Amino acid sequence: MNTLTTTFVMALLTVVLVTAGKALGGPEGAVIAFIFALAVHGIGYWFSDRIVLRLYGAKEIQPDDAPWLYRIVQELTFQAQMPMPKLYLLPRSAPTVFVAGRNEKHAAVAARQDTQILDEARLRNVLARELSQIKNHHRLAGTAAAGAIGAISLLANILGK
Repeated sequence: MNTLTTTFVMALLTVVLVTAGKALGGPEGAVIAFIFALAVHGIGYWFSDRIVLRLYGAKEIQPDDAPWLYRIVQELTFQAQMPMPKLYLLPRSAPTVFVAGRNEKHAAVAARQDTQILDEARLRNVLARELSQIKNHHRLAGTAAAGAIGAISLLANILGK
């Protein structure tokens, strides 16, 4: 179902962009808009995790840097039969915990250092929910939606000038 949702969002974005391109620039505008849509989809698919992690100032860590986080994520991914994702620590101004990535093999878990003070059961539940989004391909649909919103916003800014 999530693959269908992702495909629908990407197709809808492409149709909106091509229609706007054609209205603004005729057939050439439609071609340019189509190429732009493909670029947005490609960048969103291949680089969204890195973009989001950089946006929040996440720093990749090793097991010794945050053993409490590593241990919990390792246990959860083992139970879910998932590969171990890369781990990142976030500055205080970022969300408490989130995951990024397009699939299980390209996933990242980011958590603030101060999540260590949370009750372990609560942190485990939050991390399990976030990891399930990767396993069930919910992140891919979210990435496609974010790409669509970003592209429409960019197009609106271009048209507004």
